[in-house]
Amino acid sequence: MTQQFVFRNLQLLDPRFDDLRGGYEVLVEGDKIREALVATDLPGEQTIMPWKRVKFDAMGQNNDADPVLLQYTGGKFVTIFPSQAAVAEAIWPMK
Repeated sequence: MTQQFVFRNLQLLDPRFDDLRGGYEVLVEGDKIREALVATDLPGEQTIMPWKRVKFDAMGQNNDADPVLLQYTGGKFVTIFPSQAAVAEAIWPMK
């Protein structure tokens, strides 16, 4: 049996969606979303993340995802790990 979730009268904060603020319905079929996620298998080169691939296991976990570490420095966030995605060296100790 397909689970359906209906969200009503969502309040959006983004002014680009003012025409939707009066309320609307979104029908979400959980089983179909789960099926689509299980069928997902994207090579890492097709994503912006430095992962091997995007493939979800039976528990919904993408075991091929690796952490990406950011550090706030010079008034912005910069990637410091992994090395293939790093745009800056880690500053340690942090001030």
